[in-house]
Amino acid sequence: MFWGASGFAVVTIVFGLMIPGIDNAAHIGGFLTGLLSGFGLAHALEPDMLLPWRPRLLAGAAFAVALLLLVSQIPAPAYRWRDEAFARREIQTFLQSDAAISQTWKNILSESRREGASFDELAGRIDTAIGDPYEKSFEQLSEHPVNPALPSASTLDMLRYYAGLRRDASRSLAEGLRSNDPRKIRNAMALEKKASELQRPGIAPP
Repeated sequence: MFWGASGFAVVTIVFGLMIPGIDNAAHIGGFLTGLLSGFGLAHALEPDMLLPWRPRLLAGAAFAVALLLLVSQIPAPAYRWRDEAFARREIQTFLQSDAAISQTWKNILSESRREGASFDELAGRIDTAIGDPYEKSFEQLSEHPVNPALPSASTLDMLRYYAGLRRDASRSLAEGLRSNDPRKIRNAMALEKKASELQRPGIAPP
């Protein structure tokens, strides 16, 4: 069994040298670790045979030192998984809120056409049902600093930028309607266009 296992280990290492993408450090490390642990834990085949304790003690000490060195070289994680889980929950919460706000916006437009609401009434509805929720979402997304190493960090940045655009667009539209200011209304439409473009694949915040 010893020679068969040794031959298999040699073949594995040779293949690791020949084939790209194979981590030979794992193979060589496993081979040496197996030798040390096997030597340290070996038992005599015959009851009256005694194995020398000093080489076994040295093998065990070498194994322990190698293990401590390995543990000391483990790099610190780039991020904590609980932070990533929290970020994903924030994203999911915002997406649900955004869908609800979009539906509310459609309802406001439909009701204002049907009821003939004044510009002041429409502006008040926009501030309350559109601007305030996006303001709250923006503050929630900005409340906790985001580790750039998080897989969801770029998505959070984009959603924060998106929420800010939606908030500013709704505020500007409401102010433009109240003051009958075409400039503010045009500014609102420009901000809304930027926010809509962020929904397209491949668009990232500046």
